[in-house]
Amino acid sequence: MPDVTGLTGAAGAAGKVSFTWTNPQPKPGDSYKWRVHTLKDDGQYQATAEPKAEMAANPAEPSCIQVMIVRSDGASSPLGPDSIACVSK
Repeated sequence: MPDVTGLTGAAGAAGKVSFTWTNPQPKPGDSYKWRVHTLKDDGQYQATAEPKAEMAANPAEPSCIQVMIVRSDGASSPLGPDSIACVSK
């Protein structure tokens, strides 16, 4: 099972950062979990059915996200380098 591809982010309005990605091998029932990824620690995963997420911009360092694909049987993607993307502050 692959990681997401094309994970990119962009600064938005009101101190927000938006990220989008592609599921390279979609299957029925797929969903996603994403979390804020920082140098110190990672946030709690949040579930979404759509290949997009929005988070508050990190004022101290780049705003980064990590995304996993979750199959309906509970399998998840490996969280390799392609699962993380950042937007500079």
